[in-house]
Amino acid sequence: MLFEDQSVVRQLVEEFKQNHQQDFERLRQAIDKGNQQQISTIAHRMKGASQMLECNVLARPLESIEKEASLGRFTLDSTAYTSLVALTAQLLEENPDTSLH
Repeated sequence: MLFEDQSVVRQLVEEFKQNHQQDFERLRQAIDKGNQQQISTIAHRMKGASQMLECNVLARPLESIEKEASLGRFTLDSTAYTSLVALTAQLLEENPDTSLH
C-alpha cells in the first residue's frame, strides 16, 4: 500500500540515491585509507539500505565487499567493487521512475 503512492516512492528513491551517494563516498575514503573494518561496516550499512528497498542488484556486491573486508581481503580489483561502481553510476544517472531491481 505504501508503495502504491508514486510520490512516496519517488521520495524514497531520491533519499536512497542521496544516501547511497554519500555512503559510496565514505566507502571510497575507507578504501583509500585501506581500513578493512570501516569498509566492511559501510558496505554492511549500504547493503541493508539496498535490501530495504528490495534493490538486490546493489545488495549482492555490497554483501561480497562486506565479507571480503571482514576477512581483511578486500582489494580494488574485487569483482564486487567493480560491479558496485558501475551500478552506482547507473543509479545516480537514473530517471526517478526507474529502478535497479
